[in-house]
Amino acid sequence: MHLSPRAEGYTRVARAVVASILVLALTRFGPSFHSLGPHGGLFGRLLYLTLLTAGLPAVAVLYKTTLRPAGCGLGAGDSLRYQKWIVSAAVLAVGGGFVASRFQGMRDYYPIYRAVLDHPMLWVPSTVAFSAYGLAWEGMFRGALLLGTQDVVGKSGALILQTLLFAAGHWDKPPLELLLSVPAGLFFGVVALKTKSILPGFLIHATLSLSVNLFCAYG
Repeated sequence: MHLSPRAEGYTRVARAVVASILVLALTRFGPSFHSLGPHGGLFGRLLYLTLLTAGLPAVAVLYKTTLRPAGCGLGAGDSLRYQKWIVSAAVLAVGGGFVASRFQGMRDYYPIYRAVLDHPMLWVPSTVAFSAYGLAWEGMFRGALLLGTQDVVGKSGALILQTLLFAAGHWDKPPLELLLSVPAGLFFGVVALKTKSILPGFLIHATLSLSVNLFCAYG
């Protein structure tokens, strides 16, 4: 059955929301990889979550629609136009990571992969794995839910939509992080709207995450 452009748009929004909620549910209640051992279990779970988070929302918004991957921020967009601003924000993220690491709740939670404290060489593969998962997160929230729906529900509506689900994805994080997930979601959303790409937000977010982990471990 052929849908009108308006109906196709709202169907795409509904699929994006359902796919994202399903991803969050499967993240919480999905399979365990403990049988792979302490290290294999972590990397196996991260691989599963990365493929799930990157794939399901992307299929939801791109399947049988006129929307192209670039429309979901899967490209450089206007990033070069804002490169100085992006680098400045990444530098500030390091300072933000230091401040966040001063809170005991954050220090009790991070670094997530505690094995790095006894085996520093594991920082490299674990950072790569978590970064890949982080890129998938940006693809779901700022790509599928924000850039992939703004033409239907408007920029403000899409911004609020992805922020609410982004905050829901932090429900099991430390109280400070959960509280800040709302302004952070709005901030990363504005970055994506300005640059028409998920990559700048990913760079800033990854810098913040790595800084928090390092400062909590050694700061």
